[in-house]
Amino acid sequence: MEFKVGDVVELNSGGPNMTVESRQNGDEWWCVWFNSIGPNAHEKKGSSFKGETLKRVDR
Repeated sequence: MEFKVGDVVELNSGGPNMTVESRQNGDEWWCVWFNSIGPNAHEKKGSSFKGETLKRVDR
């Protein structure tokens, strides 16, 4: 599946909304999201995912 930088996606199995930050090798996409680590505190996370494991989120 094709995505654009800035698309909001999630794993097909569910999970947090993530933002596509860049395309990696072939059909892999680097996505970022934020985890809550306390009141008014968030931690940025990121990982690479195969396109077939992601779907766009309608906002």
